[in-house]
Amino acid sequence: MFEKDSATAHDLNVVKMLQYVVIPSLHYAFERYDVDVVVGTPAKPDDVDDKNLISLVCQKVLDRNRFHISDAMLIQLFHLGCLFVSNCPTHIHDFSQKKQGNRLRILMLLGWPCLSSTPQDQTMKYMGHLLIANIINQFNINRKIVLQVFLSLLKATLSDPKDIIKRSLDILTPSVPLRMDDGHKQLMTIVKKTIVEEGHNVSQIYHCLSMIVRHYKIYYNVRHQMLQVILNGVQRLMLAQGTLENRRTAIDVCEMVIKWEQWRIKQIEELEKGSGISKQSQTETIRSPSAQQQPSSSGLSQVQNKDAENIHRPIEKVHVDHVVNMLVKLSSAVPDANPTQHAAAMEQLCKRCLNLLRVCLKSNLWGLTVNLRLSWLEKQLTVAAEAVTQQFREQSTVAHHLSQLHTSLDIITHLIAILPQEVIVANVKMLQRGIVACLNCQDNAVGLMNLEVIVMRSLCQLVSKLFEKTKCSPEGLDELETINQGQSQPMTGVFATIHLLRTICVIQPAYVDTMCLSSFTKAVQKLVREHVSSCTENKGHALTELIIFSLELLRPRIHAIPPEARRNIGQCILTPLIDKTPFDRVLDIVIRVVDIMVRNGDERQLNQGVPLLIRLVQTMEAHKRHEKSGDLLKILLETVLYVYETAHLRTSETLAKLNSAFHWGLCIQDESLRSRFFKLFDAQVPKNIFDRLYHIITSQNWADMQQHFWIKHCINLFLSLIMDEHKDKNGAKTQQTLLLNCSTLWQSFEKIFDLETLHRDHPEASDDDDFASWTLDTVESKRDDFLETSGTQILSEVSIPICSTTSTQDLQTTLIVEQQVQLFEMAAKFQITDILPSYLELVHSSNDLASKIWIKLFSSLWSSLQEFKRAILTAEMIPFFSSGCHLVQRDLPHSAIATFLEAVCYCRPSISIHPSVLMYISMRHHAWHRALMMLEEEAAKIPAFTNNPLLLQISQPALTDMQLITLNNLILLYSKLSEFDQYQAIWKRRAYFKETSKAIEYYNEGLDFYAALMLFIQSDFVRAEETLRKSIEAINDRVVAPTGTSRQLDVTPALGFELREWHKLWADCERELGEWNALLQFGNTPAVCGLGIVADAAWHLNDWNLLRVTLTQLEGCTQPDLYYKYYLYKAMLMNHHPMQEDRATELLHVRISRELEAARDDLITEWKRLPDIISLSHVSILQAANLIQEIQEASVLTNHPEVSGQVSLPSNPIGDVKSVVKAWRSRSYALSDPLSFWTDIHQWRIHHYNTAIKLLQQMEGTFIPQLYFFFFV
Repeated sequence: MFEKDSATAHDLNVVKMLQYVVIPSLHYAFERYDVDVVVGTPAKPDDVDDKNLISLVCQKVLDRNRFHISDAMLIQLFHLGCLFVSNCPTHIHDFSQKKQGNRLRILMLLGWPCLSSTPQDQTMKYMGHLLIANIINQFNINRKIVLQVFLSLLKATLSDPKDIIKRSLDILTPSVPLRMDDGHKQLMTIVKKTIVEEGHNVSQIYHCLSMIVRHYKIYYNVRHQMLQVILNGVQRLMLAQGTLENRRTAIDVCEMVIKWEQWRIKQIEELEKGSGISKQSQTETIRSPSAQQQPSSSGLSQVQNKDAENIHRPIEKVHVDHVVNMLVKLSSAVPDANPTQHAAAMEQLCKRCLNLLRVCLKSNLWGLTVNLRLSWLEKQLTVAAEAVTQQFREQSTVAHHLSQLHTSLDIITHLIAILPQEVIVANVKMLQRGIVACLNCQDNAVGLMNLEVIVMRSLCQLVSKLFEKTKCSPEGLDELETINQGQSQPMTGVFATIHLLRTICVIQPAYVDTMCLSSFTKAVQKLVREHVSSCTENKGHALTELIIFSLELLRPRIHAIPPEARRNIGQCILTPLIDKTPFDRVLDIVIRVVDIMVRNGDERQLNQGVPLLIRLVQTMEAHKRHEKSGDLLKILLETVLYVYETAHLRTSETLAKLNSAFHWGLCIQDESLRSRFFKLFDAQVPKNIFDRLYHIITSQNWADMQQHFWIKHCINLFLSLIMDEHKDKNGAKTQQTLLLNCSTLWQSFEKIFDLETLHRDHPEASDDDDFASWTLDTVESKRDDFLETSGTQILSEVSIPICSTTSTQDLQTTLIVEQQVQLFEMAAKFQITDILPSYLELVHSSNDLASKIWIKLFSSLWSSLQEFKRAILTAEMIPFFSSGCHLVQRDLPHSAIATFLEAVCYCRPSISIHPSVLMYISMRHHAWHRALMMLEEEAAKIPAFTNNPLLLQISQPALTDMQLITLNNLILLYSKLSEFDQYQAIWKRRAYFKETSKAIEYYNEGLDFYAALMLFIQSDFVRAEETLRKSIEAINDRVVAPTGTSRQLDVTPALGFELREWHKLWADCERELGEWNALLQFGNTPAVCGLGIVADAAWHLNDWNLLRVTLTQLEGCTQPDLYYKYYLYKAMLMNHHPMQEDRATELLHVRISRELEAARDDLITEWKRLPDIISLSHVSILQAANLIQEIQEASVLTNHPEVSGQVSLPSNPIGDVKSVVKAWRSRSYALSDPLSFWTDIHQWRIHHYNTAIKLLQQMEGTFIPQLYFFFFV
């Protein structure tokens, strides 16, 4: 192309083809293939061969005399020439010949014009320099040319061809010492001259220093001559312009000096190793006869060693100090506050400086000899600290000074960590004033708290390093008096004080009580006061952390604090925290401090931790914190346990105050801690079964266990006797008890061999021991018989023949006996005590399992007791069941009293329980089934009392009285459970009048008829009402009849119960029939005074004033079954007839919601008391909840201003009415609901409807048809 068309040398397409195709392809080929294969022929540089790529290109393309080549083309040709020179020099010049070959001459001529000073393109010019640099690197070129090219490149500071110049120098610099004898000297001369002459040119200095840093090993031999000039150049560079590049160059120079020193040490070590080898060889040669013939070689080696020592001498101390101090200054640069890219780069440079300092300040380098000049750093700390403490200053200025303090303190910390220990004190003494100034530079400016925290953290790290690296004691830093005095003085901020003390006490825990106990205690007292005042405002989390840190500092030194100071800490710090703090973390550290105070008290003095421990227990009990904080409770109980286990602390007064905590320990889930508490509990109870039963029933106050299922501890008390018996088996003989009602191994043995019959047939073996020995003899004899018939084989190897003379039954019996004997042998090796701990833990993990075990265990123990002992326990059983200590167990799903009652039921001989007690336990302790079964069992033995003259007596016989109490309690229980069939059956047995059974029968038929069909529903209630009304009238006539007549009747207590049931049934019938006027009249009768009946009738009759008066009377004394109705009626009253004060306090619907929520809570409580199986008794609660929901919906309309008279006007009253009507349609009745419930809902909706009409009448008339549409369409 170039030969055919000379314009090719200017073609831009050819240039791009060379740039993007040819040169990359050749580069790829030279890297992966043999050079001769790529070039085409073997190396013959003097031959002209068109098959040789280099010959072809040199002869026809690179010859500048043949073409006028453009600059762009020349650049690519220079690139191509560099590729040829670097990869195939043997194809360009024959190294065996001194005369330059044609190809080398063409390449030199190609790049030679670039060395001239004529104006030309800079990229093209330095690409020519790059070509010549590659030629110099590969071939022997005249030294003048080498120096000319090097000087030209050294003075090239242009920015555009910067990369080309750098590449050229990187190739040429290593070649200069190789191409001339005094190459290092020439390099030094040129570089020094350039830096000195061009010192005003910052870019020239930067260029020279960058080149030196990259090739620091080349300049190693002349470093002593150049170092002063280099450091001066760095100084000029930093003074002229402190950019990131200049800073990076200065750091590079410092790193270069450090590498020089490291390289020097390495070379000296190698020389020492070599000299050792040479000395050994010289010794051998001296001994040889030819040693005298080689004097010249030894003299030459001495000269070489002298030159090496001159080259490898250390860098002068002046320069070392300059480099190290420069690194310290460069590392103290304060980056910008804003997280920009420049600030990140600055931070990286500072980290690099610190890493270099860590390297150069080692003991084997410059650590012991360098002289750090840190006066400027002390001045910087002092000035910044003073600026921060000044008032009326700009926030940006303060932020800058705080950042400067942070950076300076971090540098000092790093220097202390880096420097050898021998020189730390001498260097830190120069900085003492500045460090002390930082101790008092706390500022409270808004928005700068984060910076202050950072400065404080840096200061703490510095103090921590000083305590680690220098000599210290409980009195502080022994070698740094100024800093030590500054630390002991009170600081301006509590935050700084506590964190600094925390740092010091990590290394010297005794510092707090040795140097600053009084001031520190006052500071903590101030924190506690602020914390207590901020707890009510739900603030003070920072104060909480400070208090925790403070107590952590005091905790390990409590034992060393004087008693008076310890008392002050307890009264002014710990007591307010115990009483007021709501934070568990604070209470946790308080408990730990109290624990140490309790454990480290003097036996001869009053323990100051025990009163605090008692206060802790009382506070946790008052706030129920022991039920929520398991970890806190565990720590607290460890201390309580220590008090119980320590003799001089275990006083009666202390134990009485810690009694509740002791029972917390018995109920805790942690097995090891609970077992230790139980060990103390077990020691308080006699080691006898009867005494333990008596203690459980009479002596132990189970109220201390709160709602814990204490049956587990009862089981533990008896099973622990087995373990105690095992421990004392070598001592005196212990009393054993047979578990008659439990399945044991011996009882199984008795059943198998029918030992009861055997004992009856052989009465001579009446003694238990004789009988047992006789039995064993019998068994052994049977076993011997079997062995005689079966030989001497072991049982497992016995083969019973089919045709044996022995009967099959005897063989089977003998085999069973043998297996039983083996079982006894295995059982003899088994110890029950091995599994008892795991067994007890299993019992404590499950309430159901504990219940079943106690039922079996108690009934078995009861059967094994002697008669007089059972009599003693039976007399205490009724007071035990009715004791007030069991009130805390009421309404629990697993009540210990219910389990105890179940166990009593299985006892034989049986234990009689009073019916009233049974009724109480069944209703309050979730024992419905067992109590009903026991009462029904007694009721089955009672005859009918119809027309029984004993009921007409004022006082009946004891048997009759107990029978009546049993039946009365059964009636009450069935009525509570709405079991009307059983209710009717019991009344047939209990009723004196036949009319009672008849009326109840009519009433039940009316209730049952609801579920069948809603037709003629009132007929049964009418008959029941007529029967009851006539009976009541007849009884009233007989009561008022003259005394002495046959018709006269005295109302005895037995008859009074029946007559009250008539009144109740009559009121229920009237309620079902909707006769509210009759009910109102009945309720207002002085003999009845039924406020509940009056209130119920009042709201049905729309008499809200009467309802208000009735509620006022109910508020003073309300029956338990009227609790939810009281709240319900109150909400109704506020819905339809609110008073002025109701409107003035707050929104009506808010007050109504509060009353209805109270009613719901009462219904939920009542639901939990009923049996778990859903029955008719739960339906009345659901119906009441339905009515509550209706009233809740009505309160939405009540809140409208047209109804309530309040100010706020809702936006959409029509929408509220519509949502209510929609809810009515979706909530329909059920056929099983009684008519009274239907009547209540219907009556309430009528009131609600009137309220909606009243509301919409205040609106425009067009809304009235819409309302009728909502209700009737």
